[in-house]
Amino acid sequence: MVLKEKKMKSPRILVTFALACIAFSPSSSSAVVLVSNLNEPLRDTTVMDQSIWACQGFKTDAHPYFLVDIRTIVGEATKLETVSAQLRISDANGDIDPSPAGLLADFNVPDLTGALSARAFSPQSLVVLEPNTTYYFMLGVDAAGSFGWSYANTNNTTGSGTLGNYEYSLDQGATWANFGNDFPYYMEVNVSQQPVTIAPTSFAVFRGTRESGGLSSLATSDDNYMVIRNGVTALRSESPITLRVAAASPGESPTELKFAVENRVSISGLTQRIDLYNYTLGRYDLLDQRTASQTDTVVTVTTATPVDYVENGTRKIQSQLRIRADGPVFTNTWRAFVDETTWEITP
Repeated sequence: MVLKEKKMKSPRILVTFALACIAFSPSSSSAVVLVSNLNEPLRDTTVMDQSIWACQGFKTDAHPYFLVDIRTIVGEATKLETVSAQLRISDANGDIDPSPAGLLADFNVPDLTGALSARAFSPQSLVVLEPNTTYYFMLGVDAAGSFGWSYANTNNTTGSGTLGNYEYSLDQGATWANFGNDFPYYMEVNVSQQPVTIAPTSFAVFRGTRESGGLSSLATSDDNYMVIRNGVTALRSESPITLRVAAASPGESPTELKFAVENRVSISGLTQRIDLYNYTLGRYDLLDQRTASQTDTVVTVTTATPVDYVENGTRKIQSQLRIRADGPVFTNTWRAFVDETTWEITP
């Protein structure tokens, strides 16, 4: 094996914890390079097998980003079975975080056979990289086989981010040691500040009766409707149709948060309202009120203070659509046809 000659620090325990988001991931066409050293000359290659795992640190600049992918120079796989590829946050000392909350995402592992070359590892879940924060990209062989991971002969990088320390584990991730930052592993971190669309992961028809459609009906505009019939209310101020949806924001502090509803109703004379749940105040806030349309109409609302609408810790986001007759209508039964309820979030 090839290790870089650095003094080892005391090891810590590594625990695995998975975190997933349902979202439409940022496109690679919108990606920019946060930091890269892929064009630097080669120094050597570490043979990665069960006896040695490694991670390379990097630090963001003053802006939040969605992670698009991480590219590094790997290859020469031999009888390789499975590979662990993870993104982990740093602890208070700047080392890889061994706590359950330290694991931010697993990566899709590309084919590692053939000559050493730059290959992309894409995250399996949506990840927000917070400003001025250190992260670690970790690679390890779970079972039989090996592959090579190359590192540069300089400390030069391009981009507004920086590469940091690298660390090694000689017991498959049970303990780790910091080896400093000279001659870092090849790595290019591609990011995006473009908004992503988040589909609901749960819903509840709080008032009314769902006649057809389900969660998939709300994910995109495709004329696959959730049909809800008006229900009985105790008070005139209550809405006979109230649909609540929820999801998880990819980050706790988005710079912009929008919520879009596409729907129509079966009769005229109805009013619809769109509310977002304010976790700071512990209540739903009314963001839009208008006459409900009998043709498919998209209404998008934008919050002035996005952080208030994301629950601290869980990152939960909640919205609701309320429909009621504020005046006389000429039938006791009417319906809402809801085609889409999605959030658009900018890191």
